[in-house]
Amino acid sequence: MLVVTRKCDEGIVISELDGPTRDCRIVVLSIRGSTVRLGIEADPNTNVRRAEVVDRNRPDEPLA
Repeated sequence: MLVVTRKCDEGIVISELDGPTRDCRIVVLSIRGSTVRLGIEADPNTNVRRAEVVDRNRPDEPLA
């Protein structure tokens, strides 16, 4: 996991190295207490979902 520190109006860009240029830009919009508002700019064909929704809808992993 990459951990970065950003202030308001700063962001990061996620892009493919060898694929078509489909950058995803994530910008910190505001910070209020322990809540951070993020803005996400991505290709319209890119799914952007909250992690808890993805985890809730993922089938349970089989027990080893």
